[in-house]
Amino acid sequence: MVNYRLKTINDDFIVDEVSLIPPFFLKNNSTYTYLILKKSGWTTFDAQEEIKKYFTLEYKDISVEGLKDEDAITSQLVSMAIVIKESDLKGFNKKFHGKNYLSLSLLGYGNLPINPGGLHGNCFKITIRDLSKKYANMLYEYCAGNQFTSFINYYDSQRFGTPGSCYNTHLIGKALSQNNWDLAIKEFFRTENSEIKRVKEEFKNSSAEQAFKIINPNKIKFFVKSYNSYLWNRELSRDIYNRNKCKSYLFKHVGKLFLPTDHCIINPIFSSNGYNYLIDEDKIQEKVMKRTSYITTNIKCYEPQQDKLFNRKYSIMLDFFLPTGSYGTMLIRQLLIKIIEGNE
Repeated sequence: MVNYRLKTINDDFIVDEVSLIPPFFLKNNSTYTYLILKKSGWTTFDAQEEIKKYFTLEYKDISVEGLKDEDAITSQLVSMAIVIKESDLKGFNKKFHGKNYLSLSLLGYGNLPINPGGLHGNCFKITIRDLSKKYANMLYEYCAGNQFTSFINYYDSQRFGTPGSCYNTHLIGKALSQNNWDLAIKEFFRTENSEIKRVKEEFKNSSAEQAFKIINPNKIKFFVKSYNSYLWNRELSRDIYNRNKCKSYLFKHVGKLFLPTDHCIINPIFSSNGYNYLIDEDKIQEKVMKRTSYITTNIKCYEPQQDKLFNRKYSIMLDFFLPTGSYGTMLIRQLLIKIIEGNE
């Protein structure tokens, strides 16, 4: 496979949500504030934690539509169950100003919290680095000559962990779905999660289950979803293998997955069994997961440039939109496989 680098610096990976926003009302007639959170160097969960502490809120008072990586520059919609003025944001933005930053800007007011169902998708502006001139030109020529690009909609590594930590969130979710709290907390302590210190203190005087209860409930829901993602990837990969002429590829932090090598026969909507964590009832139940299996998008590709960070190498920038739940990194992985292997 071709050598390349993604996310060398946070500026290389810019993601902006495209959201369906609830109706706006006058401030005096509202109970929620809608804001745009722009961040770099922070996970969405850690950003929520800081917002919670700064504005003296509860986890349930802060809602987001999607989760955004820390090794990127991202913007997303946030709702807070409090009515605040633009001047109230100045102290927060000043406190979290710097190379790794959080910034809140006022959007409006209303009476409904936002939820993941309101996320339409994400716009990506991605710089690929450390490419040879040959492969950079091949990528540019392919995108220039193909109006649409399609890829298998597998979940990528962001679903299973964070950079600098172990990729085991699906194992935490698996243990939770089996009601194995001891194994869940053991796997949790292997990560570099920001809540570990607090959970370890709680665990000294209580059970693993009770220690888990002080974690952000949305994070527990994410662990369960991470296991669902693993199951969905595995089942879709098996289905592709059974229906198509295909080849196995090892995706870092994800595992081996099959990609078709010829015309692809695939269910447009693929289903697999999984689990759902009900936050209000604090319980996990079985569910059937449905997800689009094949995504087609239009990529704007800019001409290759000499890479300023890697000597004698080239960089190239791509612009594209993907619907919610799809991964720009997975598109690029499969795109480069298609282009390079198609020209060998």
